[in-house]
Amino acid sequence: MNLVMTLLRTRRPLTRHEIRRTVEQYQLAASDEAFERMFERDKDELRELGVPLDTVEADAYFDDELGYRIRPDEYVVPEISFEPDELVVLGLAARTWSHGTLGGAAAQALRKLEATAPDSVDAAPGLVEPVLGASEPTFPEILRAVQELREIRFDYRGPRASDPMPRRLQPWRLSQLRGHWYVTGFDLDRQQERVFRLSRIVGEVRRHGRAGAYVVPADVGSVDVAAAVVAADGEPVTAEVEVRSGSGIRLRRTAQVVAEFPDGTDTWTRLRLEDQPAEWVVSSIAALLGHARAVEPESLRAEVVARLDALIAAHGEDEIARLAPAAEAALGAGRATGRRGHGSAEPATERLSRLLSMVPWLVHRQGIDLGEAAERLGVGEEQLRADLDLLFMCGYGSMPDELI
Repeated sequence: MNLVMTLLRTRRPLTRHEIRRTVEQYQLAASDEAFERMFERDKDELRELGVPLDTVEADAYFDDELGYRIRPDEYVVPEISFEPDELVVLGLAARTWSHGTLGGAAAQALRKLEATAPDSVDAAPGLVEPVLGASEPTFPEILRAVQELREIRFDYRGPRASDPMPRRLQPWRLSQLRGHWYVTGFDLDRQQERVFRLSRIVGEVRRHGRAGAYVVPADVGSVDVAAAVVAADGEPVTAEVEVRSGSGIRLRRTAQVVAEFPDGTDTWTRLRLEDQPAEWVVSSIAALLGHARAVEPESLRAEVVARLDALIAAHGEDEIARLAPAAEAALGAGRATGRRGHGSAEPATERLSRLLSMVPWLVHRQGIDLGEAAERLGVGEEQLRADLDLLFMCGYGSMPDELI
């Protein structure tokens, strides 16, 4: 924060020596080497956040002396105004993303847009809201490759393959269908357009080569993806299954409720799924484990049992029994907290990004209640207090009128 404010305020580029002398944290560095490490780290973090940090010649007579500055006209975007109904739509769009990677980015982008609109109307949660999530661990890396137009490499196990095969792909677009994410792109090994389901990728996705290495065809559309999905997931089937109350959300979205009935302390729902991809139905039922039963037809039930037997064979009953309680406890803790608590590990870049957007947001909401501010900023009250204590001591100097 101090480095940003210092470089925004200066009328001329500052040398490394001047920056070290001005920014208090750099003054406390134990040696020149320690300062250099701190400064290089901070430069990388600012550029990662998109802050336009310029490196220019600081002295016309000595071209080896570099100076640094942040041009205000490049840092501050022109004022953008929205009508109340437009802000409501943006709020709904931001809340649509439940995935952590994009959910936080969407919420932060919305805060920036409404920072100077204190009277903006937040979209009230409705009875039914669209939710777009991504549970696949490879999603963030593939999304970044799509944005950068960069080749990716990964191991992929097809629906009828026993072993994964290495693939090289130029990713074009990500699409979600029937609860699964798919990446469409150009397969470099097969020299043709292909579609891959993210949940079938084994291990990590590795980005390769330079950014902007190819151009996405203009005619790539979701219709082609849907056709490829049907081909990959097999012929559609009709099935029935009983699921425990509170379970089977993916199935319930596309199923018809046949009956509901109590069984001891639980309530079970009989669902009917019509014309759904066989592989998707099998994987969705198998994922429910003991929360699903009475699968029909028998052929589909046999496939579910085979899927579970393969899981046990791959990991062993003892390992599954040991890991299952820990996994359930972790999921329960995540549902209970929902937010990062103060004191837990948080990347410095993430906090800096929040602080930079928090300042204008609070400036235009003078006197806002602490609890309301914490809720609307998406942090706990304890975390907000810690952020405010830090902001209180940020500035371009050490005198009171130079601090926030």
